[in-house]
Amino acid sequence: MNILIVEDSHTIRKELKDLLERNGHITYEAENGQEGIHFLENTKFEIDLIISDLEMPIMDGMEFIQKSRGMEKFADIPCLIYTSNIKPDLRDKLKDHGIQAILPKPLKEKHMLKIVSSIKKKL
Repeated sequence: MNILIVEDSHTIRKELKDLLERNGHITYEAENGQEGIHFLENTKFEIDLIISDLEMPIMDGMEFIQKSRGMEKFADIPCLIYTSNIKPDLRDKLKDHGIQAILPKPLKEKHMLKIVSSIKKKL
């Protein structure tokens, strides 16, 4: 699968990238939501899944999700939120935006791979 990782922490981006690439996925990276939108607007690649943090500078994950959902080509791409901020009201709001899963930080590799595999099977 081609996966876009939108995460401001270089360390976490690298951790996700390494895990996903070791398991046969191709990854692309954006440091914040604005870079993520720029990537989506200019990419020639098919993106099968977006993994995004919520709390990022310049453009946060919620705004990124709303803008990417407004782009016809990417409106229905599965999106997984990976964040340390999991409040019940936020969970409901994210589900309303069609988020497939919300995973808490820190990374639990087996759980992440299980969710990614589940999304892949639905494609």
